[in-house]
Amino acid sequence: MKVKGINTQQVIALKTYLQDRFKSLNSARTVLSNYKVLINHAVKFYGLRNTPVLAVNLIEWIWPTINFIIQEEFESKVMKFELHHYKELTRLLFFTGLRVGEGLALTWEDIDLMKNQLHVLQNTGYEDEDTDFTKN
Repeated sequence: MKVKGINTQQVIALKTYLQDRFKSLNSARTVLSNYKVLINHAVKFYGLRNTPVLAVNLIEWIWPTINFIIQEEFESKVMKFELHHYKELTRLLFFTGLRVGEGLALTWEDIDLMKNQLHVLQNTGYEDEDTDFTKN
């Protein structure tokens, strides 16, 4: 089907199809939104006159529920780790907010116990990423 042959009813049918087939309405919304961008691109750059997507509203955004872990639950899971080093690194990441790559790149020189500071100067990720900062 040519883009200029698409009508509003077909866009509505696509919206319904996406809502029915996707487990996540947010994913369906993303697909429909990208479709609208594509059609608008055809209007802007290829002279498409009929813009059937304007008459169709996007799928409503659903805010996901976030379940936070409480400290007792966290500690019970960490205690199941077999290696002591994994327990301590996991606690460090959890309580400081460090990323995994930042935690794995730490050396003993990065730790100042007298000042209670941890100097995060590198990570194990991208070489060009600038992560020069200090966490207290």
